[in-house]
Order: sequence, then structure tokens, then C-alpha cells
Amino acid sequence: MLKGLFAVLCALIVDAPFLDFTLIEDQGIARAGEPVRVACNGASVARLWNRTTEREEPVQREDGRILFLATVGAKSETRYRLHYGKPGPASASAVRVSGEDLAWKVDTSHFTVDLSKNPGTGRSGQINTIYVKDPGVLLTRDRPTSSLHLSPNSAVGGQWNGINRWNPPERHAVSHGPLSFRLEREGPMPYVPNLRVRTVYEIFAGWPAIAVEESIEATADARVSLLRLCEWSLATGAQNPFNHLGWEDAAGSVSVRKKEKEETLPLDTHWMAFSGAARRFGFAAVIENIETEGAPLADPAARFAGDPHYFYRTLINTGKGPLATVPRGARYRTRYWILAFRTEGETPTLEAVSRFYRGVQHPLRVRIDSSS
Repeated sequence: MLKGLFAVLCALIVDAPFLDFTLIEDQGIARAGEPVRVACNGASVARLWNRTTEREEPVQREDGRILFLATVGAKSETRYRLHYGKPGPASASAVRVSGEDLAWKVDTSHFTVDLSKNPGTGRSGQINTIYVKDPGVLLTRDRPTSSLHLSPNSAVGGQWNGINRWNPPERHAVSHGPLSFRLEREGPMPYVPNLRVRTVYEIFAGWPAIAVEESIEATADARVSLLRLCEWSLATGAQNPFNHLGWEDAAGSVSVRKKEKEETLPLDTHWMAFSGAARRFGFAAVIENIETEGAPLADPAARFAGDPHYFYRTLINTGKGPLATVPRGARYRTRYWILAFRTEGETPTLEAVSRFYRGVQHPLRVRIDSSS
């Protein structure tokens, strides 16, 4: 089961009028607007009261749970009371959605995320551009035949093809509430129908990161020369605000380089980031986990470069050799976060990305205080 960033609480006393609980931050990382989901075992949830700040918190009511955005100081606690009963008024939406089916624009306080179709990819639902409101940067591949997000993708001895070529996917589902927008898509890999692919985006109000899930499952033996996850590619030239690459290895050591050559890193690299001194801005893919279930790896690596800017995770790369077989039932899965962040210094330390990674790996803890 994929571990999420969200702290999860199970309310055991369904008929109680309220439940008191506390979120505990024990990693020394201040959390501001962090998404938290609370399971409620089917109880009707009315309102969430922050007992620490003495104010009501907006909530998004879901099937058997609620979503809210928590702020907890480093090495501190925030106390809540979850009221059951008749639902209160719906929270005002902080996530605005416009456009047509599978070609939406999703607007939050941090981002405008554009999933609109373009002449090359059609109506795929893939992220096409991301406008980051602070500092006012448009992240784009700037190609009429492609998109910012390219994975999952594969090749069978020739040019690779990604799910940004779906037009449309076989199946998709969307949910939109006041605090989040979630899009799930599923279907066969283009030109490799024995590989079934699923991708999920979730975009949150007040949170500078987008959750992405990607999975590949072989419904029958599949032969491939290339298989990749977590691939994003940006424009070159004046539209590219970045001049450094950075990453954190499995031991927690951070490296920063000027964008001079492609870097080939181990698959278990924690995160990869681009940063730019002029705009004091960075863009990173922070890996929560990568799982393989009976699935082969061939020359696995995390790769990225600076001109053009791209990063991805290679699962299979046979080069000019024989194709690799992905056996029936094999599955690859990853969950990661696309993070926009501010930097400091001509050669940035990228500490903000390391803090975010630690928060992903160590979610807020929950303590049940009382119920009545």
C-alpha cells in the first residue's frame, strides 16, 4: 500500500457527538497548509474546530472522511475537535476549475495548472503547463506536439510514446471539492497494449505541491526496450529560468551543480530539482516511494539534465540490445510530489526540498484525546 503524506485518523465511536484529537509535529519541520485526511467510519461530519487557535477550519467532506489543511509549528502540537451530526454550511471553494472535460484549468493560490489539449496530444488530461504565481513563472515545454508531463512512457525498439498521447484515455474520473481537485486516468500504454497504466493528479488549495501517482501493470507478457516514470521536460532558452541542478541521494547527501551535462543517478535518489538564481525559484520532483512487484529492472537510473531541462526515472533501458520482457502480473508504482519552492543564494542549498522530503517520509502524527 502506498504511504501518503496525509495523517490519517480513525474515529472508533461513530455515534459520539464529537472527537478530540491532536496533530503532533516531531520532526522539527514547520507545516503550513499541509493536507490531512481524517477517516470517520461513516459518521456524518458537521464541522472541524481548531482548539489551539479557537477558530473553525474549512473542510472538504468525502466518502467516510474529511480533508483539511493543517498548520502545525515545528516540534509542536495543534488540537482539534471534530463535530458529528448535521453537516454545517459547505466551505467556500479555494480551488477553482474551468474548461471542459479532460481539458481543465485548475486555479489555486499557488498555481494555475493547465490540462488543456494541444494539437499534438489531443484530449489526454495530461498536465500541459503550470503557472507558478510566486514568482510568476510559466513552466512549459513550449511545443505544440507535447506536454510538460510526459510519463509513464515506453518504447518497443523505436521512438518512445507516453500517455500524453491518449486521446482520450479509456477511463477517467474526477472529483472536485473546495480544498482539492483530483483526476484519475487509466488505459493501455500507447503501442504496448499489454501494459495497463494509471495516473492520478491531486492539486490542493494553499499547498505548493501537486501529488502524482503513476503505475504500470502487465496484463500479459510485454516486450519493451524502454520504460520510464516521473518524466517532466521544460522549454529551453529564455523561457527556462533555471541554471542549477540539485539532488539528494539515498544517504541524505545533497549535491548542486551548474546545468552542464546529464546526470545519471541511482533509482533511489530522494529528489531531483532545478533552481535559478535570477528568480530565486526552484522546481522539484520529490519521491515518496517507488515499488516494483514481480517487475524487472534493466539499467535503472534517475536521469536529468539542464539543456533542455528534463528529469525522469528509468525502469528499463535495453539500448540496442534485445527487448526486455515484463511478465504478466508485474507492476511498477510510484507516488511523488511536484514542488515549487523559493531559494536563496547564487548557489542555492535547496534545504527547502530536503525539508519537504522529510515531511513526506514523516507525516504528522495523530493522538486521539477523547470522544463524547
